[in-house]
Amino acid sequence: MFRSRVLSRAVRMSIVALAPSCLAALAEEHAGATGRASPVRPAAVIAVVGEEVITDDALLSSLRTTSRNAIDAAAGKAAEIEMQAIQQLFAGRYAQQEAARLGLSVEELYEWTLNENRDHLPGPYRTQINETLSSIYELKRAALEELIGRTLEEQAARSRGVTVEALLKSEVEEKVGPISDTDVDRFYAKYHTQMGGKTREAAGPTIRAMLQKEQASTKRMQYRASLRDAAAVQVRLSPPRDEVARGSTTPLGDAHAPVQIVIFSDFECPFCKNVEGVIKEVKNHYGDAVLVSFRDFPLPFHTNAWKAAEAARCADAQGRYADYRDSLFADTSRIAPVDLLNRAGELGLDVVEFERCMEGGGMKAKIDADIADAGRLGVAGTPTVYINGRLVAGGGRAEDYRRIIDDELHLKGVRVPPAVEQTTAVASAGIDR
Repeated sequence: MFRSRVLSRAVRMSIVALAPSCLAALAEEHAGATGRASPVRPAAVIAVVGEEVITDDALLSSLRTTSRNAIDAAAGKAAEIEMQAIQQLFAGRYAQQEAARLGLSVEELYEWTLNENRDHLPGPYRTQINETLSSIYELKRAALEELIGRTLEEQAARSRGVTVEALLKSEVEEKVGPISDTDVDRFYAKYHTQMGGKTREAAGPTIRAMLQKEQASTKRMQYRASLRDAAAVQVRLSPPRDEVARGSTTPLGDAHAPVQIVIFSDFECPFCKNVEGVIKEVKNHYGDAVLVSFRDFPLPFHTNAWKAAEAARCADAQGRYADYRDSLFADTSRIAPVDLLNRAGELGLDVVEFERCMEGGGMKAKIDADIADAGRLGVAGTPTVYINGRLVAGGGRAEDYRRIIDDELHLKGVRVPPAVEQTTAVASAGIDR
């Protein structure tokens, strides 16, 4: 029911987006019915001084440029809000008329319209819908994993004729080793600045208890994983996805990898540079299980981003896309046109061919294609990352990538590599301050 309400709101938004055409048609119909065009309003009289009248236009003409611009901006904003309101009004009327014509309720019309136009909704709405449905999926998926784990433990306990508590005591609790003073010292040395000024002696018992709990949790996860490997577990809960093509640059990894990451980025975007490090970490950890593909979305206010995208593609034409891309993000202060050519020389590319490629403009159509696809998907900024068509909110942190990639591997029945050291997770468990 909740999903139905979410989708119904989504379709309402999409119908509002289509409202301008409906509005034009209804306005034309109204003009035909009345036999006249819309009236032209005279300039509003806002004051009378004796026999002199002062109109709104006269007032605006008397203002200084800054004041006039401020009023114009505010008036434009008001007009935009009014237009959105009237579009929503007409969308509602249109929905009611269509529902009556088709013999449906308005809610049924929304559902039917969504099913018929799911791949044609305006990009920004698709993004909002996916973000909402993704948050629902993440909550359900986490709860499902916990339920599967408990179910496996219950099955194992029944097969042994013992309680779950007894099973966990023998398989988890008794296998948790003691936390040594060295473990506590190491943790304190690394995170003492986050402990509110507590000394090693004062923080020690809390650190020891937390590490003990963390170790027990890890042992239990490992035990559940062993039970899962021996059982027939099928997960049929599916996340929301978009159809996201790899694009035309040379990807990193095996074309048949079970996990395909697509990144829309901009070479002047500082956040894109940050994501590069995360991607390298992910690629190193998952190896051939992951393919990474890069697509261009140069933002209009980044003056050198477009040329940098062309340059990377010209390097790609010589088989050096990854090297050139890494070079650009290693030093984003050097991406003016002359720097782009110098980079080609530094990397040992054929500079004459590179310059010919840059001047020929042959890469424009490919970049335009990426931008068009980004628009269809509702991409509004960089980096925007998709993992097997799943949108990673805000470009994502390393743990976001690992969570989604592990989920995708589980869904495809592929072995998940052992987890890397979760020092961030341990630190985030916190110390009383």
